Amino acid sequence: MLNGPNLNLLGTRKPEVYGTTTLADVELMCRNEATKLGLDLTLTFHTITDKARLERELARVRDEGWAVDVEELAPDMAAIAAPIRDHRGSVAAAVGIGGHRDRICDTRGRPRQALITLVVGAGRSISRELGHGRRQ
Repeated sequence: MLNGPNLNLLGTRKPEVYGTTTLADVELMCRNEATKLGLDLTLTFHTITDKARLERELARVRDEGWAVDVEELAPDMAAIAAPIRDHRGSVAAAVGIGGHRDRICDTRGRPRQALITLVVGAGRSISRELGHGRRQ
């Protein structure tokens, strides 16, 4: 699993310094190696592996301003996250909470609205501190 800031720029930002291998290239290399070794890269039954479904979920995240993981990374675990934007409006980081599914989600496995509100509010508050939404 890869994690870090600006992974979307991997292979394109200063390629003379950092190289030209993109995140998509790294993913393909990992998938190819896993296939050779007979490994499945799916983390849980709930992990999104279908490209169209992932694109729909990413569109929902952009529209609603928060993301959720219900047992996608690990069984019985869930998380809610919201973006932190810098003074230019670019996503600079994220803030979130995670824990046992029963604490993060309701009895139907949906994230608790009160927690979504708190996480989104925290993201907006931190974003304001970084200058997001202020006139330059």
